[in-house]
Amino acid sequence: MRTNRIVRVKIIELFCSIIILLPISFVSATTTILDNYIGGTASNNSWAGKDVIGSSDIFDISQMTVDIKNNSLAVSIFSTYFSKVGSYGTRLGDLFISTDGWSPNGIAGYLKDDFNNGEFMELAAVLSDHGDQIDKNKSQNYIGKSGELSIYQVKKEQVVLSNSEPGYIYREGQEVRYNVDSAEQKFLTGTWSIEDVLGSNYDKLIYSFSFPDNYLKGSVLGFHWAMTCGNDTIEGSAQVPEPGSVLLLTCAAVGLIMKKRAVSFEN
Repeated sequence: MRTNRIVRVKIIELFCSIIILLPISFVSATTTILDNYIGGTASNNSWAGKDVIGSSDIFDISQMTVDIKNNSLAVSIFSTYFSKVGSYGTRLGDLFISTDGWSPNGIAGYLKDDFNNGEFMELAAVLSDHGDQIDKNKSQNYIGKSGELSIYQVKKEQVVLSNSEPGYIYREGQEVRYNVDSAEQKFLTGTWSIEDVLGSNYDKLIYSFSFPDNYLKGSVLGFHWAMTCGNDTIEGSAQVPEPGSVLLLTCAAVGLIMKKRAVSFEN
């Protein structure tokens, strides 16, 4: 019996030694960012401090999920807006990404946080179709639509802030679109799609793209998204785990426990 325990410990030690020697790069993590962000100032004081300006049936955002697998990301925004793109002259926004952490202004819901006072987002994932072709007096169901996206390194002067058609109320000061210069080089490319979420009032807009190898290693990423009026805005962060760290720590813990048991048995 004692021999069997010692053999098991030796096998675990050998397994862990092999893992340490391997070039481990596998990373997998999912982060859910709930819409606890308000941010910015309403253009009419009667909406000050409200999470959603206007109808929740049109503009509400419930959450964002960030799925990381190795260097690939899928960022999903859940909102009632995607079946009503174009409402009151609004359009789809772009996804802004911070690669050096996330430090918003204030505490949740970050009432004074906006483009000038909050976290600067270094990257913008720009959609190939924002719904700009929709008639200003109509809306369109974008569920099932998809296309390409291009990611650019952000130049502050090219960020488009939240706005609205004359006479409508909106949330001021939020970055919503990135105005690409014709000569600007793409940093990354990817795809986007809008999908129905069965059994829910919310649908989801998915941004999918991949970073260069080791670009994300152990970093904290920030994310920001809103439709062009900013009537509901979501922002938050996701931690990228170190490659292989969870597996190595688990292996070390199991090996230590087994070894202690074997020593205890021998004594």
